[in-house]
Amino acid sequence: MAVSILDKHEFLDGRIVIYRRGDIGDNSNYSVRLRIPKASGYVVKSSGTSDVNRARQFAEELYDELRLKRSEEHTSELQSRLHLVCRLL
Repeated sequence: MAVSILDKHEFLDGRIVIYRRGDIGDNSNYSVRLRIPKASGYVVKSSGTSDVNRARQFAEELYDELRLKRSEEHTSELQSRLHLVCRLL
């Protein structure tokens, strides 16, 4: 079943999308869909607000937080591989 999307806004070349779901009924809060670089799939969450500006702020802060977390994980993985290579030399 497809989700009915209303009032859609895209930012950062589509990496951040905020929208209202038409299949929820009276719920007018914005949902957030994020595509994080170097990660597979999407992160989807409710913004908890019906105000488009607050929803955007929530989405941008969550995007930055998840992007930083993914970057730290990637850096840690690279450091582990480098340590292993150095041990082999």
